[in-house]
Amino acid sequence: MRRFFIQILLTTYFFLCISVIPVVNAAENRWVFINQDLKLRIVARSNEQMAAFYEARGFPQEAIKNLQRFCFFTVGIANKSNEVILLDLEQWSFHSAEKKFKRYHRNVLKKYWQDSGLEKRLISTFRWTLLPEKLDFRPDEHEGGNIVVSRTPLPFNIEARFIKDPENTREEIKVKLNNIHCFGNEP
Repeated sequence: MRRFFIQILLTTYFFLCISVIPVVNAAENRWVFINQDLKLRIVARSNEQMAAFYEARGFPQEAIKNLQRFCFFTVGIANKSNEVILLDLEQWSFHSAEKKFKRYHRNVLKKYWQDSGLEKRLISTFRWTLLPEKLDFRPDEHEGGNIVVSRTPLPFNIEARFIKDPENTREEIKVKLNNIHCFGNEP
């Protein structure tokens, strides 16, 4: 009986170790900021993840191939305060010590897809996966979506500004995340 329990413990330990491997790898491509007002989570997405997602929604191979020129990050934002917090992506900057990186505005991406001849239904699908350009977060509200930047091999920083209680105090919440990198360009 004792031998049976030892085998169960070893088997359980083995499967726990295997299941931890993807979590550890994913953590290398994840950045989190938390304070009393806000939780911001950013996850770098691989070309394979993005290709699989859009392929499953009917995107043609040429469009999927074009996605590789971009760097995708999935962003999750949660308002932990008792006040409204305003997101405005124009208040975010992406830069290394050497240069500033371009974040693609949703209208630029829409035009890119229109110019490439992508069907309207697929452009709409792409658009709903993006983080809104501006959004007010009510207390306990969560929102997420992708941001798209120029693909670069360089690590960079993200500086984001949010406005807490935009109607009254306009208190600023500053977030700085360092050593961000496109998936596949880990330091």
